Amino acid sequence: GFLFQKDLLKSLGDKRTRDLIIQQISRGGVHHVADMPRSLAGHKGICSEYSIVYGGEVEYGTRLYVACTFDEEGYVRFEATPQSAADFYQIIETAEPLKRNN
Repeated sequence: GFLFQKDLLKSLGDKRTRDLIIQQISRGGVHHVADMPRSLAGHKGICSEYSIVYGGEVEYGTRLYVACTFDEEGYVRFEATPQSAADFYQIIETAEPLKRNN
């Protein structure tokens, strides 16, 4: 799923927000994979990828957890199979800002 939280990001900053997100989900074996620049609706950011093994790789398999921060506008987190990461990145990279009616 997706989650945006602007206030947390503003108070903690990019790196600390991503670290906090990972601490929240670190109940299994969590391993940092990579940090990559990404964008969301015109906001530049960084996405940190982590592989997570729940209950043993044979039983449940490896999941990919992605924590992204974008400027001071918010963050997005995503958890799914490693194969679905490309779809996630396509969604955030092609997002457009909402047009507001005054």
